[in-house]
Amino acid sequence: MIINRITRNLFPSFTLCGLSVAEIQSRLINVNEIRSASEAVSDDGLICVIYDDVPLITDELIRSLGKTALAENTGFSLGDGYIVKKGYHGVLTPCSDPLAEKFTPENYSRVVKTIKSYILKEHTKNGVIIPDPESVFIDFDVKICSKAVIRPNVTIEGNSYIGKGSYIGENTVIKNSHIGDECRLSSCTVEDSRTGDRTKLGPYSYLRNNAVVGNDCRIGDFVEIKNSRLGDGVKAAHLAYIGDADVGDGTNVGCGTVFCNYDGKNKHRSVVGKHVFIGANVNLVAPITIESGVFIAAGSTVTRSVPENAFVIARARQIVK
Repeated sequence: MIINRITRNLFPSFTLCGLSVAEIQSRLINVNEIRSASEAVSDDGLICVIYDDVPLITDELIRSLGKTALAENTGFSLGDGYIVKKGYHGVLTPCSDPLAEKFTPENYSRVVKTIKSYILKEHTKNGVIIPDPESVFIDFDVKICSKAVIRPNVTIEGNSYIGKGSYIGENTVIKNSHIGDECRLSSCTVEDSRTGDRTKLGPYSYLRNNAVVGNDCRIGDFVEIKNSRLGDGVKAAHLAYIGDADVGDGTNVGCGTVFCNYDGKNKHRSVVGKHVFIGANVNLVAPITIESGVFIAAGSTVTRSVPENAFVIARARQIVK
């Protein structure tokens, strides 16, 4: 059977799961694009022409209708389209299957719900655990490995990947990002970013703009990472901003630490070596390089680069009167 589709952009202002109506249809069926019904190609005695007004129609449903049309010398209407036995010119029977429902702005929410159900069903068939499907939104292009757990109120959009055995906790949003194996995310946001394996994020962590976090890292509550690369085993437990930086393996970023990357006009980059200890409330004023093994005392504002294995304290002397 050859399935022909005519794309008319009937609803160009509408998107479902981030896709146009025609894009959704192309993911559910294998089609041969044609410009008009007169170009339709018959195969095995069937002629099938569909439009982008039936976005939920599936390859399986069309083939099932095709078998019936051949056996009973009849035809079915599919929105503005049809599937008929070659030579049949009688009345077309409307297809009662909800997947053949014609899309209109009025039934938008019902169509979205059907698409969502279809996507979640495919993931659960592949071994993904979704305890509360009604509260979860997953886009078409998302890939989730087996044994991953997707908790309630999770949104995963765009070209995202969730590794095997990862736990995506409540209220997490993931967009166009890669989450490694056996990671644990809790109430956090990850956009256009990437994590390694066995990394923990959240609650309320924010990764954005090509943030790359290595294996076995701990990114805690209210930590924002922007356009930075963190090596394996890095810990930033809470209340920190890491922007435009490269941070080496095993480094500790203390509470309240800020990578001061913006001078009011330009962004600058910081480089921090391996196994650096950055105390609480430290400011690193970029551009700056902190070599490996450095210890930076709490409350320091560091404006000059620091050599390997040095101890840094940069704060006003305490005076008690």
